[in-house]
Amino acid sequence: MLKISCVKRTLISRLFMGWIVLGTLACADAGSKLAFEQNSLGQNGDTSTGALPAASDGVPIHDINEGTPQDPELGLATLDNDSYITHSILREYVKATQIQRTRYIRYPFCLYANTPISASTVQMYFGLMNRVVNRWNQALQGVRGWPVDAINLYLVGSIDSCPSTDQGLRVYKLFVDANRDRGFAQFGNFLNVVGLSEFRRADLRRELHEYGHQIGLGDTYSEQGYQLPQGQPPGVMNLYYNVGDITPDDIDGIRHIWARVSGASADRCPAGYVESFVLINRNKHVFCLKPTPVGRFAIKTFANKCLGLQWNAPWQGTPLVQTDCNNSTGQQFSLSSISSGVYRIQSALTGQCLDIQFASLNNGAQLIQWPCHASFNQQFVATKLPNGKFRLNNIGSFRCLDVQGASGWSGAPIVQWDCHGGVNQAFSIPGL
Repeated sequence: MLKISCVKRTLISRLFMGWIVLGTLACADAGSKLAFEQNSLGQNGDTSTGALPAASDGVPIHDINEGTPQDPELGLATLDNDSYITHSILREYVKATQIQRTRYIRYPFCLYANTPISASTVQMYFGLMNRVVNRWNQALQGVRGWPVDAINLYLVGSIDSCPSTDQGLRVYKLFVDANRDRGFAQFGNFLNVVGLSEFRRADLRRELHEYGHQIGLGDTYSEQGYQLPQGQPPGVMNLYYNVGDITPDDIDGIRHIWARVSGASADRCPAGYVESFVLINRNKHVFCLKPTPVGRFAIKTFANKCLGLQWNAPWQGTPLVQTDCNNSTGQQFSLSSISSGVYRIQSALTGQCLDIQFASLNNGAQLIQWPCHASFNQQFVATKLPNGKFRLNNIGSFRCLDVQGASGWSGAPIVQWDCHGGVNQAFSIPGL
């Protein structure tokens, strides 16, 4: 099992012009994680699973529920929950290459139901699922270390029941439930449930989406409508975009899952994405969002001086200070929107991100530049004040950027401090 180091994070929600603390999320230990995996959620968060067949191979199971605007926590953007990574079907494909000693693998697939289905319909859907698994597999071609060129599903079991394993591999199962209109995925048991009306439509997009859960993807990390931010890229994992095929957004996701599974990355989000603070998900997922460039700006302090890199130094760890404005690149910053009012701020000179040093929660922690990553100490809320200036809160600490000591001198450091509404915590960002 891959382990990811975790820190406590305070989750917050915007309320009009202020902020309220919702709670603190900490990583679970191994014991509580196992208990979480074994607590399977049913449709819409219900603790039952209705008429679903029980897991027969002793593997912890967990349902992936599709969210709704009325219950968004069930479908918020997700990517790399540890359990997804642990039970990704990609692991079984690697195992298949080792057993079969080929890059062109055969993999067991079972379609069963609680309603009569003709043999011809089974064959039709079997062909559809071969298209699905190989379409996702194409996204991994050329990726370092990925050992599978093609996947040839073969049928096992019967319309009444499925084996758990075949030829040393765990069976990928699809259960047609005549009692449901809408299905879901159950990872850990490699089971996709499809409602009868969905099954009759033989919807490629729907199966691309549900199979994505078995890879390790959650219900989209770029979801439109009720998840912040609006306007993120479309993807087949996003139920609220009408796309018929996987998109670059989905490809970023599966490649990151493989990087996690293979041990090539321990990052919680794909390269170029950041963790989002938006809402806490009952499934304990990580939410990853792709920042959208907004523009390049100068940031001015109350003393009519400009934020800049100390001595214009290019090195990581260089402090941010206020200094006389000179229109240099070292005093210009590129802002990218993460969600409404939340930004990542990069030095136009070095491309590095503004960062609360050591992800400190303490008053007086220095604002520095550091290579960009996904964590909250590089995310800032820009709240517009009545005078047109901005208060800049760090997401990780909930504290405000502050010209230390309200100094008017050039070279005064920029730190974080409890928000108090003083002039030294108000910044002009012309053009934002």
